[in-house]
Amino acid sequence: MWVWLEKLLGQTPPVPPVLDNDPTPIVIPPPPLPPMTTLEVLSSPGHGKTSFLWGLMFMVRQLSRAWPQYDAQSRDLGMENAIESLRQAMVNRELPREGAGDRSYHLLLRQMERWKDQPLLIKDDRDPVFGGGNGAAPGRHEVNWGVPVCWLLSLSDLGKDGAQLFDVELNKLVHARRNSGWSFETQPLQLIIALTKADRIPNLPHGLRRYLKDDPLATEVKAESELLAHGVKPGNPAFRFDDRAVQSGESYLNHLWEAHRQIADWLGSTLAGSLLARRAGAQHIDLRFCLVSATGSDLRSDGHLEAHWRPYRVLDPLFWALELANR
Repeated sequence: MWVWLEKLLGQTPPVPPVLDNDPTPIVIPPPPLPPMTTLEVLSSPGHGKTSFLWGLMFMVRQLSRAWPQYDAQSRDLGMENAIESLRQAMVNRELPREGAGDRSYHLLLRQMERWKDQPLLIKDDRDPVFGGGNGAAPGRHEVNWGVPVCWLLSLSDLGKDGAQLFDVELNKLVHARRNSGWSFETQPLQLIIALTKADRIPNLPHGLRRYLKDDPLATEVKAESELLAHGVKPGNPAFRFDDRAVQSGESYLNHLWEAHRQIADWLGSTLAGSLLARRAGAQHIDLRFCLVSATGSDLRSDGHLEAHWRPYRVLDPLFWALELANR
């Protein structure tokens, strides 16, 4: 009877009142869990995490100028306004202020031939590993160890005791992951080590320094006429990320692999690098190396860069993460 009246009147059936002596407990659903990051970025204070994320978000958007079908969409208007504010700060040659983190970047990367559509959620907050604690502490998000982890490491900021500090910091990361309950044997850690502030590494091999500066995607901050003058035009293998481009041997990803091997060989000739390789092998860590320079130079005055922001190779850690996550 009520179903017929409900359809006729467009009403819903009455809810019976809850009596004081009703033994049925009232169940309050738990709040929704915050979305998990799709790329974990870890860094000790002063190693350039916020600057790197500024450069990464900027280049993630600029990439659409060279990659025909690709698009990076903000998840909401607030995120779009945040990225526009970030871009304007870079145009004004501003640098991140002390403690300017505690921001999440949430985008949807679409129409990537090789990796399809992928969400991108990265948090810039107090570091959950190198800022103290074991990956979950007040004011810090819990590390998602099931996705590739990008460890930003500034060799120039390690000082003369770099080899020892390198090993100590890696030990922190290994212990934080083990304490979270993840198994290195059955669930190997996918670790991308990005050498930040690479333009300041004094003994960087010439081939790697040339790789850093000859970033075809960095030219995206220039005018179209300058792109053409540099030989950057549609069809350039650097701007194709499908299987055909990879098989050509001249694609961006091929050069990314070669840079990884060169960095591994160079670090392997040092005490810090040999310790790292030994520890990574013992813990079944799946390692990838790259180098980045978020600002392009270290010349600054009155809290501003003297030259314009010129992010070099900041997309490399993201490309490695996409490759590792989609194997």
